[in-house]
Amino acid sequence: MNLKSFLFALIFLLVTFAQLASAQEPSALNKETIRPVLDTVNPYEAVTVNDHDPRLNVYQNIVSMGAVGDGVTDNSVLLQNAINSGYAVIVPEGIFNFSATLTLKKDSLILGIGKKAVLRYTGTGTALREPEGSYVNGYDNLKLMNFTLTTNSNSQTGIELTNNYQVTLSGLFIDGAVVGFRTAGVHIIGGSPSTNSAIIRIVDGEIWFCVGDAIRISGPGGGAGIWIEHNHISGNQLGVNQVIPYGAWPATNFHIKNNVIEGNITGAIQAEVLYASSITGNYFENIANSTAVLVRIANNGFAQGLNISENLFGGKNAQFNIDMNGSADVTGSIANNVFAGASIAAIRVNTARGLVIENNTLETGTVPTVVSLGAGSRSVWIKDFNNASYLSGSATTQPNLTLGGRLILGSASFKGNGGTIETRTSDGSSYASLIAQSFKQASGPTWSSGTTVPSGSCITGSLYTRTNGGAKTTLYVCEGSVWSAK
Repeated sequence: MNLKSFLFALIFLLVTFAQLASAQEPSALNKETIRPVLDTVNPYEAVTVNDHDPRLNVYQNIVSMGAVGDGVTDNSVLLQNAINSGYAVIVPEGIFNFSATLTLKKDSLILGIGKKAVLRYTGTGTALREPEGSYVNGYDNLKLMNFTLTTNSNSQTGIELTNNYQVTLSGLFIDGAVVGFRTAGVHIIGGSPSTNSAIIRIVDGEIWFCVGDAIRISGPGGGAGIWIEHNHISGNQLGVNQVIPYGAWPATNFHIKNNVIEGNITGAIQAEVLYASSITGNYFENIANSTAVLVRIANNGFAQGLNISENLFGGKNAQFNIDMNGSADVTGSIANNVFAGASIAAIRVNTARGLVIENNTLETGTVPTVVSLGAGSRSVWIKDFNNASYLSGSATTQPNLTLGGRLILGSASFKGNGGTIETRTSDGSSYASLIAQSFKQASGPTWSSGTTVPSGSCITGSLYTRTNGGAKTTLYVCEGSVWSAK
């Protein structure tokens, strides 16, 4: 064979081999131990060349260990062995059933190839759990990424984290399938008053159709440093439910940001205790005709240093979009939101003690009032110029307010016009200078006016101005519970 013939034959063999390789079955490729392609463009991707995670060097594909993704085989033992191996675990395309709770280890990393990489729990307890916690042997450093976790049974919990620090749940599709995850899709627990879970990131995922809550934070120690960002949370009991804790720092630095939280049965967010926390840039919407309050905060606890801003609320038939009706102090800012579907007020707060409400927009015809304040409120600033309003508590001393825009007290309506205060005219079409003013000091003298002679008992020191009186009949003073003309 001459050189030309030899080269031709060699090229033919190489081309033939490449064609055979490209036609290889996906199931065969799945059996290899592989290393995933890393995102070199996005430095914020949780798994990237900038991560410097030593586990990126060795990945173990569960199929190479004998797991079968046929939606029938029970892979409990094989999956647990893969986790115990200490390697990062790859879940390829397939439905991998397991019936026993999988116990995560320190530094566990489970990485799927996307939504079609499915771990399906067929048991009745918790699917994935890390029970050791960071109070023993250091931080947990868990990463669960880019796979589906679902169930076909009356299971209790999808992922349970107790006293865990440094956990990333990224790109997960958690599906309760309408039958399971009856406590929560993700349950974060602070085990005691002196221990909590902290630095938990739930990002870029979906949590759907859990019988219980999508995300639940509970236990006496609560949580700190909880980031819930860029998720679609729908069809659960509550979107995010923080049960009241009582530890030293039970709920600090929660950030619920840029999520779509819609169609959950009893509302989007319930949080009983929040320090230095924010709810920003979210889209909230109720199920059609639902009366659920979308965001309930501090009804049995308190909130301090709270920022609720740049959200869109679709409350449907709710009385309030935001309800903070507890007896403890609420401080912070509610600003730049769009409110729709609240039959009484966009916001109800019982004990505001340093609360700024500004630049919010009300959907015409579905939200009559910005805020309803309770008797215990003090130092409230309302700075809305677009339909700003305030509904007072019944028969209570009014809070201290700084107002820009329009103020509503029951059926009366006031507005500022430079240095002048005006009231709405009787037909409601415009404003005019104040007439028939009535000022009252709590349980003390009053100052009122009218066209007739005042009658009946009065509080000593009260004043009455008669608008059509003549000399010595224009001003009346209450002396000894009797009106006297001056």
